[in-house]
Amino acid sequence: MRWSLIFYLFAAFVALVALDGTFALPAPRDGALTLDARAVTRSGRGAKPGYNLRKTPVRAGAAAKPPARKKVSIKTPAKKAKVILAIKAGNLKKSSGTYRKAAMKNPHMYAAKGGKIQKLKTPAKMVSGQFHADHILEAQTAAKALAGAGHTPTSLGKQKWNKVKNVLNAPKNMAMLAGDVNTAKGRVCKAGLNGCAPKPADVKLAQGYMKDTKSRGKETAAEIDKIVGGNAVQTKHNQILGKAGVKREILFMQKEWRENVGNTPRGVLVVHNSDGMDNRTTAQ
Repeated sequence: MRWSLIFYLFAAFVALVALDGTFALPAPRDGALTLDARAVTRSGRGAKPGYNLRKTPVRAGAAAKPPARKKVSIKTPAKKAKVILAIKAGNLKKSSGTYRKAAMKNPHMYAAKGGKIQKLKTPAKMVSGQFHADHILEAQTAAKALAGAGHTPTSLGKQKWNKVKNVLNAPKNMAMLAGDVNTAKGRVCKAGLNGCAPKPADVKLAQGYMKDTKSRGKETAAEIDKIVGGNAVQTKHNQILGKAGVKREILFMQKEWRENVGNTPRGVLVVHNSDGMDNRTTAQ
Protein backbone atom coordinates (compact mmCIF):
# COMPACT_ATOMS: atom_id res chain seq x y z
CA MET A 1 0.00 0.00 0.00
CA ARG A 2 2.79 2.43 0.88
CA TRP A 3 4.80 1.71 -2.28
CA SER A 4 1.79 2.03 -4.51
CA LEU A 5 1.13 5.51 -3.09
CA ILE A 6 4.71 6.59 -3.69
CA PHE A 7 4.54 5.28 -7.23
CA TYR A 8 1.31 7.15 -7.85
CA LEU A 9 2.73 10.42 -6.60
CA PHE A 10 5.85 9.96 -8.70
CA ALA A 11 3.75 9.42 -11.84
CA ALA A 12 1.70 12.55 -11.09
CA PHE A 13 4.87 14.62 -10.67
CA VAL A 14 6.26 13.42 -14.01
CA ALA A 15 2.97 14.27 -15.71
CA LEU A 16 3.03 17.82 -14.30
CA VAL A 17 6.58 18.37 -15.53
CA ALA A 18 5.58 17.17 -18.98
CA LEU A 19 2.56 19.46 -19.08
CA ASP A 20 4.63 22.43 -17.98
CA GLY A 21 6.98 21.94 -20.94
CA THR A 22 4.10 21.59 -23.43
CA PHE A 23 2.04 24.61 -22.41
CA ALA A 24 4.86 26.92 -21.39
CA LEU A 25 4.72 30.53 -22.67
CA PRO A 26 6.97 31.24 -25.67
CA ALA A 27 10.23 33.01 -25.00
CA PRO A 28 9.98 36.72 -25.66
CA ARG A 29 11.46 38.03 -28.95
CA ASP A 30 13.61 41.08 -29.44
CA GLY A 31 11.70 44.09 -28.32
CA ALA A 32 8.66 41.98 -27.31
CA LEU A 33 6.70 42.38 -24.14
CA THR A 34 7.66 40.26 -21.12
CA LEU A 35 5.17 39.23 -18.53
CA ASP A 36 6.34 39.63 -14.98
CA ALA A 37 4.22 38.07 -12.31
CA ARG A 38 4.17 39.93 -9.05
CA ALA A 39 2.17 39.38 -5.96
CA VAL A 40 -0.41 42.08 -5.43
CA THR A 41 -1.54 42.32 -1.85
CA ARG A 42 -4.86 43.83 -1.05
CA SER A 43 -6.16 44.40 2.42
CA GLY A 44 -8.38 41.56 3.60
CA ARG A 45 -7.65 39.39 0.54
CA GLY A 46 -5.14 36.79 -0.40
CA ALA A 47 -2.20 37.51 -2.67
CA LYS A 48 -3.04 37.35 -6.38
CA PRO A 49 -0.55 37.45 -9.14
CA GLY A 50 -0.49 40.70 -11.10
CA TYR A 51 1.10 41.24 -14.47
CA ASN A 52 3.22 44.18 -15.51
CA LEU A 53 4.07 44.82 -19.14
CA ARG A 54 7.53 46.14 -19.78
CA LYS A 55 9.81 46.52 -22.74
CA THR A 56 12.83 44.32 -22.97
CA PRO A 57 15.96 45.93 -24.31
CA VAL A 58 16.77 45.41 -27.98
CA ARG A 59 19.69 43.13 -28.51
CA ALA A 60 22.83 44.44 -30.16
CA GLY A 61 22.72 44.08 -33.94
CA ALA A 62 18.93 44.10 -34.16
CA ALA A 63 17.35 46.51 -36.60
CA ALA A 64 16.45 49.77 -34.85
CA LYS A 65 13.73 52.16 -35.92
CA PRO A 66 14.99 55.28 -37.67
CA PRO A 67 14.88 58.35 -35.45
CA ALA A 68 11.89 60.59 -35.97
CA ARG A 69 12.62 63.62 -38.14
CA LYS A 70 12.44 66.98 -36.45
CA LYS A 71 9.93 69.34 -37.91
CA VAL A 72 11.65 72.36 -39.35
CA SER A 73 9.51 75.47 -39.13
CA ILE A 74 9.95 77.67 -42.16
CA LYS A 75 9.13 81.27 -41.36
CA THR A 76 8.11 83.39 -44.30
CA PRO A 77 9.70 86.83 -44.12
CA ALA A 78 7.24 89.57 -43.24
CA LYS A 79 6.41 91.91 -46.08
CA LYS A 80 7.96 95.32 -45.73
CA ALA A 81 5.40 98.03 -45.34
CA LYS A 82 5.37 100.61 -48.10
CA VAL A 83 7.06 103.80 -47.04
CA ILE A 84 4.99 106.79 -48.01
CA LEU A 85 7.31 109.73 -48.40
CA ALA A 86 5.91 113.12 -47.47
CA ILE A 87 6.45 116.02 -49.82
CA LYS A 88 9.40 118.15 -48.74
CA ALA A 89 10.77 121.38 -50.12
CA GLY A 90 14.00 119.71 -51.16
CA ASN A 91 12.07 117.16 -53.22
CA LEU A 92 10.32 119.89 -55.19
CA LYS A 93 13.52 121.70 -56.11
CA LYS A 94 15.61 120.65 -59.05
CA SER A 95 19.39 120.72 -58.80
CA SER A 96 20.87 124.06 -57.76
CA GLY A 97 22.65 124.39 -61.08
CA THR A 98 19.37 123.88 -62.97
CA TYR A 99 17.27 126.39 -61.08
CA ARG A 100 20.12 128.92 -61.00
CA LYS A 101 20.19 128.85 -64.81
CA ALA A 102 16.44 129.38 -64.78
CA ALA A 103 16.84 132.41 -62.50
CA MET A 104 19.42 133.87 -64.86
CA LYS A 105 16.81 133.73 -67.64
CA ASN A 106 14.65 136.18 -65.70
CA PRO A 107 15.32 139.61 -67.24
CA HIS A 108 15.35 141.26 -63.81
CA MET A 109 17.31 140.67 -60.64
CA TYR A 110 17.01 142.27 -57.22
CA ALA A 111 19.68 143.91 -55.09
CA ALA A 112 19.43 145.68 -51.76
CA LYS A 113 20.92 149.07 -50.92
CA GLY A 114 20.24 151.13 -47.85
CA GLY A 115 17.38 148.86 -46.81
CA LYS A 116 15.62 149.32 -50.16
CA ILE A 117 15.18 146.83 -52.98
CA GLN A 118 16.67 147.71 -56.35
CA LYS A 119 15.33 146.07 -59.49
CA LEU A 120 18.15 145.66 -61.97
CA LYS A 121 18.73 144.08 -65.33
CA THR A 122 20.07 140.55 -65.06
CA PRO A 123 23.56 140.40 -66.59
CA ALA A 124 24.59 137.76 -69.08
CA LYS A 125 26.97 136.34 -66.50
CA MET A 126 26.66 136.55 -62.72
CA VAL A 127 30.03 137.43 -61.23
CA SER A 128 29.25 138.23 -57.60
CA GLY A 129 28.46 135.40 -55.19
CA GLN A 130 26.25 137.66 -53.08
CA PHE A 131 23.14 136.71 -55.07
CA HIS A 132 20.98 133.64 -54.61
CA ALA A 133 18.61 131.94 -57.02
CA ASP A 134 15.25 132.45 -55.31
CA HIS A 135 11.98 130.58 -55.81
CA ILE A 136 9.40 133.38 -55.79
CA LEU A 137 6.72 130.92 -54.68
CA GLU A 138 8.78 129.22 -52.01
CA ALA A 139 9.27 125.46 -52.33
CA GLN A 140 8.54 125.14 -48.60
CA THR A 141 5.18 126.88 -49.11
CA ALA A 142 4.20 124.57 -51.99
CA ALA A 143 5.36 121.49 -50.08
CA LYS A 144 3.39 122.43 -46.95
CA ALA A 145 0.25 123.13 -48.98
CA LEU A 146 0.43 119.90 -51.01
CA ALA A 147 1.17 117.74 -47.98
CA GLY A 148 -1.65 119.41 -46.05
CA ALA A 149 -4.04 118.54 -48.88
CA GLY A 150 -3.04 114.88 -48.53
CA HIS A 151 -0.80 114.67 -51.59
CA THR A 152 2.39 112.61 -51.80
CA PRO A 153 4.78 112.01 -54.70
CA THR A 154 3.21 108.56 -55.04
CA SER A 155 -0.40 109.75 -55.00
CA LEU A 156 0.31 112.45 -57.56
CA GLY A 157 2.02 110.03 -59.90
CA LYS A 158 5.18 110.60 -61.90
CA GLN A 159 3.60 112.74 -64.61
CA LYS A 160 1.90 115.24 -62.29
CA TRP A 161 4.88 115.27 -59.92
CA ASN A 162 7.24 116.26 -62.74
CA LYS A 163 4.82 118.94 -63.96
CA VAL A 164 4.70 120.47 -60.47
CA LYS A 165 8.50 120.54 -60.30
CA ASN A 166 8.78 122.06 -63.77
CA VAL A 167 6.37 124.88 -62.88
CA LEU A 168 8.03 125.61 -59.53
CA ASN A 169 11.53 125.74 -61.08
CA ALA A 170 10.55 127.63 -64.24
CA PRO A 171 12.21 131.00 -65.02
CA LYS A 172 8.91 132.80 -64.28
CA ASN A 173 9.14 131.63 -60.65
CA MET A 174 12.86 132.27 -60.31
CA ALA A 175 14.94 135.39 -59.76
CA MET A 176 18.45 136.31 -58.74
CA LEU A 177 18.13 137.96 -55.34
CA ALA A 178 20.53 139.49 -52.84
CA GLY A 179 21.53 136.79 -50.38
CA ASP A 180 20.48 138.62 -47.20
CA VAL A 181 17.06 139.40 -48.67
CA ASN A 182 16.59 135.80 -49.75
CA THR A 183 17.48 134.57 -46.26
CA ALA A 184 15.05 137.02 -44.66
CA LYS A 185 12.28 135.99 -47.07
CA GLY A 186 12.87 132.34 -46.22
CA ARG A 187 12.52 133.07 -42.51
CA VAL A 188 9.30 135.02 -43.10
CA CYS A 189 7.81 132.06 -44.97
CA LYS A 190 8.95 129.54 -42.38
CA ALA A 191 7.46 131.54 -39.53
CA GLY A 192 4.18 131.90 -41.39
CA LEU A 193 3.99 128.18 -42.17
CA ASN A 194 4.54 127.41 -38.49
CA GLY A 195 1.77 129.78 -37.45
CA CYS A 196 4.19 132.31 -35.95
CA ALA A 197 4.65 136.00 -36.54
CA PRO A 198 7.82 136.74 -38.54
CA LYS A 199 10.46 139.07 -37.16
CA PRO A 200 9.86 142.70 -38.13
CA ALA A 201 13.44 143.05 -39.37
CA ASP A 202 12.95 140.15 -41.79
CA VAL A 203 9.63 141.56 -42.99
CA LYS A 204 11.17 144.99 -43.57
CA LEU A 205 13.99 143.52 -45.63
CA ALA A 206 11.95 141.08 -47.72
CA GLN A 207 8.66 142.95 -48.11
CA GLY A 208 9.63 145.10 -51.09
CA TYR A 209 10.80 142.11 -53.11
CA MET A 210 7.75 140.04 -52.16
CA LYS A 211 5.44 142.87 -53.26
CA ASP A 212 7.10 143.30 -56.61
CA THR A 213 6.99 139.57 -57.39
CA LYS A 214 3.54 138.99 -55.88
CA SER A 215 1.71 138.43 -59.17
CA ARG A 216 4.27 135.95 -60.47
CA GLY A 217 4.10 133.94 -57.26
CA LYS A 218 0.31 133.87 -57.48
CA GLU A 219 0.43 132.67 -61.09
CA THR A 220 2.80 129.85 -60.17
CA ALA A 221 0.58 128.78 -57.26
CA ALA A 222 -2.47 128.77 -59.55
CA GLU A 223 -0.66 126.61 -62.13
CA ILE A 224 0.30 124.02 -59.50
CA ASP A 225 -3.26 123.92 -58.15
CA LYS A 226 -4.52 123.38 -61.68
CA ILE A 227 -2.23 120.34 -62.02
CA VAL A 228 -3.13 118.68 -58.71
CA GLY A 229 -6.66 120.03 -58.26
CA GLY A 230 -8.01 122.28 -55.54
CA ASN A 231 -6.61 125.61 -54.36
CA ALA A 232 -4.38 124.58 -51.45
CA VAL A 233 -1.20 126.19 -52.81
CA GLN A 234 -2.85 129.52 -53.61
CA THR A 235 -4.43 129.63 -50.17
CA LYS A 236 -1.16 128.91 -48.39
CA HIS A 237 0.77 131.42 -50.53
CA ASN A 238 -1.76 134.16 -49.76
CA GLN A 239 -1.39 133.42 -46.06
CA ILE A 240 2.37 133.93 -46.28
CA LEU A 241 1.92 137.20 -48.19
CA GLY A 242 -0.46 138.34 -45.48
CA LYS A 243 2.12 137.52 -42.79
CA ALA A 244 4.60 139.71 -44.67
CA GLY A 245 2.05 142.54 -44.88
CA VAL A 246 2.10 142.46 -48.67
CA LYS A 247 -0.64 144.69 -50.02
CA ARG A 248 -0.57 146.53 -53.29
CA GLU A 249 -0.45 150.11 -52.08
CA ILE A 250 0.82 152.61 -54.60
CA LEU A 251 1.05 156.03 -52.99
CA PHE A 252 1.27 159.09 -55.15
CA MET A 253 -0.53 162.38 -55.65
CA GLN A 254 -1.49 164.25 -58.80
CA LYS A 255 1.14 166.90 -58.04
CA GLU A 256 3.86 164.24 -57.75
CA TRP A 257 2.66 162.68 -60.99
CA ARG A 258 3.09 165.95 -62.87
CA GLU A 259 6.44 166.66 -61.28
CA ASN A 260 7.78 163.21 -62.09
CA VAL A 261 6.54 163.30 -65.67
CA GLY A 262 8.43 166.53 -66.19
CA ASN A 263 11.62 165.14 -64.68
CA THR A 264 11.77 161.73 -66.37
CA PRO A 265 12.78 161.06 -69.96
CA ARG A 266 10.03 160.25 -72.50
CA GLY A 267 7.27 160.33 -69.93
CA VAL A 268 8.58 157.48 -67.69
CA LEU A 269 7.16 157.89 -64.19
CA VAL A 270 8.85 156.74 -61.02
CA VAL A 271 6.08 155.51 -58.70
CA HIS A 272 7.00 155.24 -55.04
CA ASN A 273 5.38 152.27 -53.35
CA SER A 274 4.79 151.92 -49.64
CA ASP A 275 7.57 149.32 -49.63
CA GLY A 276 10.15 151.93 -50.52
CA MET A 277 10.77 150.40 -53.94
CA ASP A 278 11.02 152.40 -57.14
CA ASN A 279 8.91 151.06 -60.05
CA ARG A 280 9.14 152.76 -63.38
CA THR A 281 5.88 153.10 -65.28
CA THR A 282 5.23 154.67 -68.65
CA ALA A 283 3.14 157.80 -68.35
CA GLN A 284 0.13 158.15 -70.63
